Amino acid sequence: MIKEHLKWLANPEFFFADEITKSYLERGYVYLAGRDYQLRPVMVVSLGRCNPAVDKVHNFAKALAVITNMCKKYMFVNGKIENNIVLVDLNQKGLTDIPLTYVKEILDLLNTHFPCMIHNIFIIHSPCLLYTSDAADDLLCVDLGGRRIIKKK
Repeated sequence: MIKEHLKWLANPEFFFADEITKSYLERGYVYLAGRDYQLRPVMVVSLGRCNPAVDKVHNFAKALAVITNMCKKYMFVNGKIENNIVLVDLNQKGLTDIPLTYVKEILDLLNTHFPCMIHNIFIIHSPCLLYTSDAADDLLCVDLGGRRIIKKK
């Protein structure tokens, strides 16, 4: 993992926005939504807007890296604000609409190259299937709105 990260750091294409990356940013695939109550930047990754058949995950990752580096450079304050919140918006698209490899590569980029910067990653606007599969893993129950119901014994 460290070798992969060092190789990534030596690659300048992830640190500068080319025309394709700028078009991804202009379409709103990745953007900054503001700050939370502790002034941490909130980044939104709109996987629900993209078309995996046309939009390459490598270009999506470059746009994400540009926004994350901008956030790190201009929005962090040493000793005060040193991490951010990431919202992954699926826009009600299911497992068949967005390939899991697409989602996995985006989350791997965040976990591998920006591990200490991420405070929380939330998946929003996901279909009910994701909620129920998550609940089955945790042995919890979920209602149709996606809210967890914890059964007391």
